[in-house]
Amino acid sequence: MGEGHTRGWSPRTEEVLRRAGWRPGRSVPTDTWESILRERGSFVDHDAARRFLSEFGGLMTYGWPADPITTSSAVRFDPSVAGWHGERFGRASREAGAPLYAVWTAP
Repeated sequence: MGEGHTRGWSPRTEEVLRRAGWRPGRSVPTDTWESILRERGSFVDHDAARRFLSEFGGLMTYGWPADPITTSSAVRFDPSVAGWHGERFGRASREAGAPLYAVWTAP
């Protein structure tokens, strides 16, 4: 990986994440999010979600191109809003056959 590219991300992705405050090695505690989501619904925290949130949790990014799924170009890596949609995530997890865990919302 060259200095301008992290994990093979595009330069645009790197730029958006860095403007939001992300840096290689960033780590934040995830306990509060895990506790809130456990209390509110069918969320089962797992290592992949925990690793993702510890690196990107709490960031709010701007500058992503909009697409048919993400109509807003802003993304907030804060799963607590999804706590009000536990039933929906529980159903989606059953349909996917894997535990899904909310990691972001589009403000």
